[in-house]
Amino acid sequence: MIFNLLSNIYLIFVNRRNKKFDDGKIKLTKTNAKVISIGNLIAGGTGKTPVTIKLIKLLKNKGLKIGVVGRGYGRKSGDLIILNNNLNDFNSDQTGDEMLLIAESTKSPVAIHEKKYIAAKEIDSKLELDVILIDDGFQHRFLHRDIDIVLINQETIKRPFTFPKGYLREPFENYKRADIILLEKGQSKDIFSKNNIAIYNYEKKINKVKLYSIENENYLTKYNTKVLLTSSIANPNNFLNFVISLGFDVAKHYFHKDHYNYEINDINQIISECKRLGVNDIITTEKDFVKLKNYKEYLFKNNINILVLEIEIEIEDETQLLQTITDMLNFK
Repeated sequence: MIFNLLSNIYLIFVNRRNKKFDDGKIKLTKTNAKVISIGNLIAGGTGKTPVTIKLIKLLKNKGLKIGVVGRGYGRKSGDLIILNNNLNDFNSDQTGDEMLLIAESTKSPVAIHEKKYIAAKEIDSKLELDVILIDDGFQHRFLHRDIDIVLINQETIKRPFTFPKGYLREPFENYKRADIILLEKGQSKDIFSKNNIAIYNYEKKINKVKLYSIENENYLTKYNTKVLLTSSIANPNNFLNFVISLGFDVAKHYFHKDHYNYEINDINQIISECKRLGVNDIITTEKDFVKLKNYKEYLFKNNINILVLEIEIEIEDETQLLQTITDMLNFK
């Protein structure tokens, strides 16, 4: 009962805020570059970061110059940062795990600021870009966008309730603001009533497990099956199940809140537990890997290697999706 009441109160504020944008009462920031927002309705992992990486690569293959803006969740610095050929000057504490991962994976410029429209203005003024992608941008409506892409997974559909009754940031029917929906494979498209929304299925797939040598920063080909897991993501159980499905023997799983910043005490605990269990390889996510690299010399000294579980997004009719995006942006 109390959750219903609190959800209704939360809805009042969300609806008031959205109405101000819908009525044009809030002035939007516009950029010279076209803007694509990638977001969702639910709090938690739908795969926004791997989708962002996938779309950057697809658009770059079309010869477009791409930039990214994001808040940099979990970072300790509040400064405006632009990552562009200067990755060695920053670590995940300053940038946030997802923003550093995007920059490293795509070699595209990334602007980070708590207010994403400020990051967008800055990167737009400093670089000649064709497209700016907003990471987690559906609720960040201060920045004008040309395309809204919304990811909808099973949990969004199964529990279509706002906080705190459910995990939605805004009502489910607000998907109608989207231009493109990426719908998790296995979910029915029939529940979406707005006919002019392009809908494509997507699926998270394990591409490969990469064994990273802390000593020389190369990828190796052999590893042990007995491992220790550490993660700081929204859905740690999914990560655990992925690893088990690959045939690994998981001796222990340390899981932290999403975007958690590892401290030296955490690393000492991991090393101590590895020694107790007779484990030399730990498996982590790509997001966690960019943070654990801060301790690479210490881990190597203690004979610890890192296996990185690489998740890739597979999108139905990928070529058609790219065509839909370029048509909406009036690119040939």
